[in-house]
This record gives sequence, structure tokens and C-alpha cells, in this order.
Amino acid sequence: MASLDEKAASTNARAINRLQTLIIGRLLVIFLLLVTSLIWYSGNLVFSIDIFPRSIFILFLLSVGLTVVYFFIARLSKRLEWQYWVQFTLDALLVTWLVWRTGDVT
Repeated sequence: MASLDEKAASTNARAINRLQTLIIGRLLVIFLLLVTSLIWYSGNLVFSIDIFPRSIFILFLLSVGLTVVYFFIARLSKRLEWQYWVQFTLDALLVTWLVWRTGDVT
């Protein structure tokens, strides 16, 4: 029969796996957004940084940086619940900023 420590370790390992899945999924969505934006702004499949909006590129770099930070914090921290809240809040702020910056609300 498994002890309480083994059950807690198993539960914590599942929580870490779910958190890492969330982080990787977010990175994939951001990458797809970047590629889609490149195609949208260029009008064809020719990729040119000259016509690409800086705000989306800054958002991509910021998101990649946050992904690295999220992975390190997930490995170092024992309490993962607050990380879900921080990541959700930062994601909401980044999406709000992107919508405001691109003018897609109007």
C-alpha cells in the first residue's frame, strides 16, 4: 500500500506535468499567432520583418521570456496554485495589450 508521501509526490508530479503542458501549449499558440500574423501582414507567404508590426514581435519575445521563467519557477517552487493565477493574470494582460495595440477591438 502506498504511503501518504508517495501519494503526495504522485499528485505533485501530475500537477507539475499539467503546468508544463499549459506552458508548452501557450508557447505553441504564441508561435502560431506569430506565423499567422506574418502571413496576414505580408499578404502572401513571403516573410519580411520590414512589414511586420513591432508590437507583435515584442509580445512574442516577452512570451518566450516568460515561458523560460515559468519553467524555472515550476521546478523550484513547491506551491503551484499561485503559478496558475500569476500565469492566467499575465496572459490576460498580454492579450488585452495585444488587442489594444493592434486595434482589433474596433
